Amino acid sequence: AAVLLLLLMAMLTRSQRRAVVTGEEFMIGSRARVLDWHNGTGRVRVHGEIWRARGPAGLAPGEEVRVRAIDGLTLEVEPRD
Repeated sequence: AAVLLLLLMAMLTRSQRRAVVTGEEFMIGSRARVLDWHNGTGRVRVHGEIWRARGPAGLAPGEEVRVRAIDGLTLEVEPRD
């Protein structure tokens, strides 16, 4: 029983050290590509998914942007440096 408990504790400790791979924390700072854009809103592809986005009006299709924040199901993006 003690060996099983130690094994479970080691597995739990290891899982706590892993990087976040889902959720808002994973999306912030990610690179996205503009698919279509008009008057500060449009669609972007990030991590293989298409999202609604809003940001500066001057973005163009094909341009790379960075995800700045998430508001519900809409990403707030900014041009990449």
